Amino acid sequence: MAEAANIKSVLSNIHGYPDGAWIYLPSDSGWTLGSMAMVLKSEEVPPEFEDREDAGVPKIATQNKLMQALSVAETKLVIYNAKSQDSKATIEQLFKAFLHYYDYDSYIQLTSGEINRNVL
Repeated sequence: MAEAANIKSVLSNIHGYPDGAWIYLPSDSGWTLGSMAMVLKSEEVPPEFEDREDAGVPKIATQNKLMQALSVAETKLVIYNAKSQDSKATIEQLFKAFLHYYDYDSYIQLTSGEINRNVL
């Protein structure tokens, strides 16, 4: 069911994934465009187990040392925001926008094709 890809491929094809899925990335290293990624649906968790660190994390993600990064729905909005500012945004800019959103829970502002760390 789940296939490993890299984050570049996932971001390039984000509209092919269901909004309810999550992007899982390595938990033990920094992320690059070449980093392993999986798009997986999180598992339902009974209320008494919701506070567990691994609650809802699919076993395949745990086995591959992957952590839940952003939902597909959030990632689509990040990409939409970046492309609405610059319709020719590169995959590198989209990745930086993804990382910025992950780190700061806010959108970056693109100016003249460059990444500006100001939020909208």
